[in-house]
This record gives sequence, C-alpha cells and structure tokens, in this order.
Amino acid sequence: MANVTARRRRQVRWAQRLRRLGLMWQNGLEIARAGRLTAPYGAPFEVMHEERVYRLRRYEQTTTPRVKAPLLLVPPLMVASEVYDISPDVSAVAFLQKQGIDVWLVDFGAPEREAGGMDRTLDDHVRAVAEAIKRVRDATGQNVHLAGYSQGGMFCYQAAAFIKSEHLASVITMGSPVDLHRTVKLGEETTERLVSGLRAALAWPLARIEGLPSMFTSTGFKLLSARKEVSQLIDFVKNLHDRGALEKREAKRLFLGGQGFVAWPGPAFRKFVDELIVSNRMQSGGFVIDSQTVTLADITCPILYFVGSRDEMGRPAAVRGIRRASPRVETMYEIPLKAGHFGLVVGSTALTITWPSIIDWMGWLEGNGSAPQHGFDVRRTDAPDPFARQPEPDEEDDEDDHLHESTFDIAKEVVEKTAHAVFEQVANWADDLGDYVDNARWQLPRIARLRNLQDDSLVSLGKQLAEQAHTIGERTFFLWRGRAFTYAEANRRVDAVVRGLIAAGLRSGQKVAVMMKSRPSHLTVVTAINRLGAVSVLLSPDTGDDQLARALELGEADVLITDPDSAARARAQIATKILVLGGVGESQWGRYGEGGTAGPGAPGGKTRRELPAGVVDLESIDPETVTLPAWYKPDPGRARDLAMVFVSVGKHEPARAMRITNRRWAFSALGAAAAATLTTRDTVYCCLPLHHPSGTLVAAGSALVGARASHSHRSSSRRRSGTKFVATASASSTTRARCAGASWTHHPCSARRTTRCACSRALACARTCGVSSSTGSVQSACSSSTRRRKPPP
Repeated sequence: MANVTARRRRQVRWAQRLRRLGLMWQNGLEIARAGRLTAPYGAPFEVMHEERVYRLRRYEQTTTPRVKAPLLLVPPLMVASEVYDISPDVSAVAFLQKQGIDVWLVDFGAPEREAGGMDRTLDDHVRAVAEAIKRVRDATGQNVHLAGYSQGGMFCYQAAAFIKSEHLASVITMGSPVDLHRTVKLGEETTERLVSGLRAALAWPLARIEGLPSMFTSTGFKLLSARKEVSQLIDFVKNLHDRGALEKREAKRLFLGGQGFVAWPGPAFRKFVDELIVSNRMQSGGFVIDSQTVTLADITCPILYFVGSRDEMGRPAAVRGIRRASPRVETMYEIPLKAGHFGLVVGSTALTITWPSIIDWMGWLEGNGSAPQHGFDVRRTDAPDPFARQPEPDEEDDEDDHLHESTFDIAKEVVEKTAHAVFEQVANWADDLGDYVDNARWQLPRIARLRNLQDDSLVSLGKQLAEQAHTIGERTFFLWRGRAFTYAEANRRVDAVVRGLIAAGLRSGQKVAVMMKSRPSHLTVVTAINRLGAVSVLLSPDTGDDQLARALELGEADVLITDPDSAARARAQIATKILVLGGVGESQWGRYGEGGTAGPGAPGGKTRRELPAGVVDLESIDPETVTLPAWYKPDPGRARDLAMVFVSVGKHEPARAMRITNRRWAFSALGAAAAATLTTRDTVYCCLPLHHPSGTLVAAGSALVGARASHSHRSSSRRRSGTKFVATASASSTTRARCAGASWTHHPCSARRTTRCACSRALACARTCGVSSSTGSVQSACSSSTRRRKPPP
C-alpha cells in the first residue's frame, strides 16, 4: 500500500513538472513571437503643443484637485517619457491622477525615429523645458512645480536658472547629480584629471559619432546594476510558467530590457561631456544656453530633491551638490531614501514615499498641511553634512531594488572599503603625477612656442584667434553681461570689421587710435586692426578734451575709432578722421552690428544713427558688399612687428607711450597662461579696462591662448584704488587668485566669508564662482611672494 502511494505521488510530481514545462514553453513561445503577453499600457492624455523638439502632454484629471499648481514632469534624455507611466501598478502618473494632481509632461520622443532628432543640442532640450513652463503657466494661470528624474532633473535645474525661476512654484528632482565630479569616489582634482584624460582620448570618436544609440545607454544602465539584472533574469526563468506573475512584471521587464531607452543625440552628448562632466559647469563656473551665461546660483524658488543611498548613477555626494550651487534658495529640502536609481521613481518605495512626499510638498507650499515627513530642511543650522555618509533607514529594502542583505553584500562592502583605501593612496600619488601631466599637456607647448619665437615668426593677436576658431571654434571665448561668444563667432565678427575698416580707407601699417569703453567691440576692433596689419593706439575713454590731441600725437595716429556717445566730443576737439563702431546693444558677435535689429549683415536692413558731420558709422557698411583688395593678407604680423601702443595721459604725470610688439604680446599671453596653469576649463576674470596693458595683454591674451575670458562692464579708469585684479576661476575647488588688494567680504545670500577683490563689484559667492576662501590666502600679482591675508574677526 505504501509503495502504491509513493508511486502515485511521483506520478503527480512528474505530471506537475510536465505541465509546468508545457506552460513555460507556451509562454516562452508567445513572448518570442509577439514580444509580450499583455497589451501596451498608457494613461490617457492630450497633446497640448507639439514642435520639433518636444510634445507637451496633459493627462486627464480623474478626481477633485488637491492643489492648485500643476506638476510638469521632465524625463531624462536617454530614457523614454514612459518612465513615469510604465504600468498601472507602478505608474506615477496614475497615482498622481488619483490624488487630484494636474499632471503635464515634456515628451522628447525618440530622437532616432524623428526628423532631425539626432541633431538636437543640449540647448534645445533646456529651451524646450523653459518654453513648456511658460505654456503650462499660461494654460493654468498658476506657477508650475517642475519635476525631473535623473538627467531630467538636471534639465529642471538648468531651465530654472535659465529663466531665473520665473513662473516656478518649486523645482523637484530625483537622483539628479549636480557636482558630477563627486560621482567618482576619488579626490576632486584626481577626478578632474581623470575625466579630462578620458575626454582627450575619446575626442576623435566623439567628434564623429552621430549620437549614442539606445543600446549603449541600456547596456550601461544594466552594468551599473548587474546584480539586479541577474536577479531579475533568474526570477523571470523561475516564473516563466506563471503567466500572472509574468504579466505583473512584464511592463517593467520590457522597459528595462531596452524599450524604455532612446538614443542620445550627438551634439547634446558632446556638450554634456565637455561642459557638465569634464568642466563640471553645473557646480562651478556656470554654463552657456543659447549664448546666455547661466549659473545655478540664479535659482531662487524652493527646491526638493531625493537621494538614493544605493544610487550608483546619482551618488548622494553628487546630488547634494545643489546645496552649494544654489546659495540663493532659502527653502531647500532633502528626502533620503533607501533605494537605487530606478527605485526612486518606480516601485513600492516610489509609491509609498516619493510621490506622496511630492504631493505633501506641493500642498505645504500652498499653505495646506505640513512639510514632507520624510524630508529635512538643509538650510537649518543642524542639517547633516552634505557629503557625510547618511545612516541607513531601518525600514525594509525596496523589493524593486533587490537590496536584501546577503553574503554578496558583505563581500561587496569589504571590497569597497579596501578599494577606497587603495584609491586614497593612489589619489595622493596621482596628484603629483597629475602636475607632471598638466605641465606636459598645457605648459610645455606654451614654453616651447615662446622659446622657438624668432624675429620673423608669424605670431599675432589676430592669428591666435583664427587658430582657436579653427580648432575649438564652438567653445566659449568671451563672457559679457550674461552673453557668451564662441571663438568662431568672434572670428567672424573680426573678419566683418576688417572689411569695414578697408571700406573706410584704412591700410596695413597705419596707426589707428582706439578710444572705447571696455566692451566686445573694443576687443573686436583691436583684433581687426591687428589682422589688417595696422597698429592699434589704445587710449582711455576718459581722456580729457584738452589731452586728446596730445595723445594722438604721441601715438602718431591719424584715425580715431570711438564709441557713438564719444563721437561728438572727439569731433569738437580734433580734425582727425573719426570712425564709430558698436553701441547698438552689444549682443551678438555673429553680426557686424552688435545687437538689436541693427547693423549691416543683419536681416532687415540697417540702422542710421545721428552722428556729427564727418564721422563715419562703420555699422552702416555692409561687409558683404566690400571686395577685399589684392594687397590684403590676413594676420601678416611677425614677432618683431609693432602690434599696439598704449598711451597714458594723466593729469599729474607726463604723457607716455608704451610700444608692444607681437613678440611681447605673445610673451604676456602665453606666459600668463603658463603661470596660472590655464586650461580650457578655466575662466579668466578681468576687472581692468581693456585700454590698460594688463587688461589686454595679460587677461584677454591669456584667455585667448588657454581659457575663456569674462570682463566686468563696470571697470573704468576712474576707479583708481591701486588694485590690479586678474583671477583665474578654475572648475576645481582650488583656484589661483592673483590680486594686490583682496579683501574679505560677506556674500549677501549666506553667512560664509568669501574672498573678493576690492576693485571688483561682483557679488558671486566664492563657492559658486570658484574662488577658494578656505585657506584665507591670496597670491599677489605684484610681488614674488605669497602673502597671507586672514579674515577679520
């Protein structure tokens, strides 16, 4: 009897196994043929606006609104917008709809499947988010809560800074890094050198690829969570016979399997690598959107950000960089979660903490309820250290992140601690090695170039700009009043001005006086005169009426180029030929005119200005109509040739002229760049006027050969405080500041002491602009020693 029972049990088990095998075969065959077991899911929505880069969705409201303000969701660039609406059981959109939230979404689509999609730039996406904010605001009449996940959150930060928080109720981000150099667990300077080296090694393929296919982003995402992928694959095979279990997880499986990832357009990817990863511009130095300088310090609206303790793509230290990057934000909350990168927006943790906290946040800002219970105010005095290790919550791990403690976890922790100790030692060695590498990459070529200069060597200001425009034309060269101009734009502008000067009768070898305020047109005309082969005679715009004739005589100039507002004064004092350039808004270098709708070469015609008789308006000359003569050879200057003359006419000192050859210009420019270890990641800030030798030779010259330049439009020769300031604001935390009159001041938006030059009126926080105040020392430019300046008590 017992044998019969045992035999029957074995038969039942084998029958179950065969049935299970049959179901596995059936489900596997259906997945292989159809790709899925269930019909595609998607919450109903209406497309409110559509254009080349994005579509603006609005989801249906199913219940009475709990808050007045709408919520605008922004997806990452490489992930489909369906990340917020994967399946009914984990859909953020469905959850928010049930809670009465007016949900909008910026849909970038799949660039690889849309016309011109792979040509999109990073600026296109930030501009799209900014435009969507305005459209939602116009449609609802309420300020907008802007929320983004991963790189979508970075877009939110950038767009908020771009529009200076206009029409925004708050910014909400989930796993969005700001200080990207802290994504790697190495020293900051070591990380900077590492990413710079990788960028240099990948320069050739990056310049030629159309974009990053979705397969690469999907594979990268899987590699960063390899254990999770293996666990999901095992669960899939174990449950292949259970159609119900498969259907429950199918949407998420398909999304992570590749359907949820889209291609990354080439131009957008290259700028992301150069500006945000290599130069770390979101954290320091600022970035450029649509030729406008933008910094996260411009954000003033409240910010709520989520940090995942197990997030490998947006590490806590990198995400918390927003604390330092946006010092003007008074209301900033952090919600730490025990979740991975994907678990911040999808899964049980997201449905129980992330999205309910966002609803509480929206209501609290409207005066309803309290602040999110899982978050804390990072601006309070007892807030945790931004980069300290956060204690893990006692709650259970999110099942969607598969964070169960195991032998693998213990081994991983041991390996991580060992690797961290090794990395610390390697970082110390790498600092020394990095100095040698930097010298070999940046300094040695400059020194070698100076050593090889001969009298007949071709070197000049105009030639250097042309070379930079050819090699790195898309990079930023000059920052002015919130505008950014690239090398290519500056070079085109100079070429146009050269044609205007030729049309006005100027010739090679002629001495041309320039009496202009420090503005882009000043640097343009000096470079154009140099390219023409003529000599610039630089005068202060504050030169007195009784001294102007003497200054022109001392500089041997027979032509004067000035600003429009100085033309009448100059005409009344001298009979010399007078030309006028600029002064129409100082906005675009790409046109011969400098702004607005004016200027030759601009669509729509020209603008005639009221000028004194006999004054030639260069803005009225169309460069397209000027034929270059046979004698014109661009950038003919040799090292021995005279490049410019600085004329100083003071009330209490004799007039004098300082003659500068092309060789001396090269020594000043290349020498300053080498002394300050300038790279393309650095910004040279100059508060001296461009008619001052240090302003043109050291600041503008060193920036032209090795960095980007930023000039203070408030600089004037009337401010004679005795200080001379040229700072190199590095992307790293340690910055070389050379100033003979530095003072300690308080930033208006924080209690931290910051280092600032006494002759500068810039009110940028040192932690944002890059000037280091941690040591309390300033290196003097007028002495060989380093003087220690301590803050006042």
